[in-house]
Amino acid sequence: MLAAVLFYSLLFLALFLVPALVIFVFLLFIDHERRLWRVLGPKITPVAKAWWERPSIRKLRERYPRTLAFVARRLDPYDPWWLPATLATIAAATGIWFFLGVVQDLVGKDPLTTVDVRLHNSVPLFRSPGLTWFMLAITESASPPVLWLTCVGIALIALSRGHQRLAATLMFGVAGSGIVSSVLKAAFGFARPSDTLIAAHEATFPSGHMLSGAVVYGVLASLVLRSDMVVWKRAAVTSLLLLFIASIGVSRLYLGVHWPSDILGSLALALICLALLLFFLDYDRPLSRIDSFTIPLAPASLQQLGVGVLFVVVVIGALLMTHTRIAVIAPPAAVHPISQAALMHGIPSDIPRRAEGLIGERMEPLSLVLIGSSNEVVANFNRGGWTKADNPTPIRVMKESIAVI
Repeated sequence: MLAAVLFYSLLFLALFLVPALVIFVFLLFIDHERRLWRVLGPKITPVAKAWWERPSIRKLRERYPRTLAFVARRLDPYDPWWLPATLATIAAATGIWFFLGVVQDLVGKDPLTTVDVRLHNSVPLFRSPGLTWFMLAITESASPPVLWLTCVGIALIALSRGHQRLAATLMFGVAGSGIVSSVLKAAFGFARPSDTLIAAHEATFPSGHMLSGAVVYGVLASLVLRSDMVVWKRAAVTSLLLLFIASIGVSRLYLGVHWPSDILGSLALALICLALLLFFLDYDRPLSRIDSFTIPLAPASLQQLGVGVLFVVVVIGALLMTHTRIAVIAPPAAVHPISQAALMHGIPSDIPRRAEGLIGERMEPLSLVLIGSSNEVVANFNRGGWTKADNPTPIRVMKESIAVI
């Protein structure tokens, strides 16, 4: 039991913390690329000039002048349409590539779909009343009412301080991610798991909670990174926000309302949305309709209104958490019921003869026939040391991971 818990815990971390770390690296680079360029520019420039004047490069410049001039302009950090746009395009293209890879695996019934079932079936190993309450609190923090009111409250505070671009970024993020999620759910129409702990009626792919939560809290993490906080505070708050993003996905899996592939697809979409939103936020050219937007209230009144909305967010989140009904999941029915009379004539032909690994690959043959009461069977298994099964080894995990990829 302990080995299974450790194995699936590490697998959960690999599936969700690694994408969260990718988002963190992207946010860190976007928020510091100009600063890094100022530091590294004087060191790189002499090397780049020497490389630029090499005979082979000179021939390429003479043969493809427009192409090389275009590439050189793309490295200009001071024009928003060059290096910042290039980085945003690379990040968005990476997200699109990863998202299409998940979709391809789902449509083609690749091993990822088997991993979905295996991980979903392993979730009951972790469930407890206290942990269920905690996961419900996390998942409600990414619900549409909470995210919308959070963005409205922060946007009002931003408007009171003259940060119209930030207010627009938050509202575009929560609205755009919701629209993308709804459209893709309607387009794919994949079914949710049947044994959910809470009510969920829409299609499963992608996860709206994961997508919107990653976008909104990712933008907030970007704001913390560029703030004037002490370095260790910035690192701590940003890490907590990214861990919170990962925990949203874990909570959706824990409650049984999504497959792991839904979370991976949502993280890929979140990377695309964050690339576009942060490019918009850092775009230093004037946008008259957005930059001149105002609400006819005094700045102090706007700030108080924003704080009030954030207080309402806490109240609504508590109400949603306390009024959500937890479903009681009955134990699964036997897949291959066998009567004792049938066993007298031999093992039925429809019983699997082999076990399956994490991704459904064939493993060792099975030759078990269990006869007796449940207490007698459990006692015999305990005497036989059934809890001493082989622990997951790094080589076995590596083979199964390669098969998934």
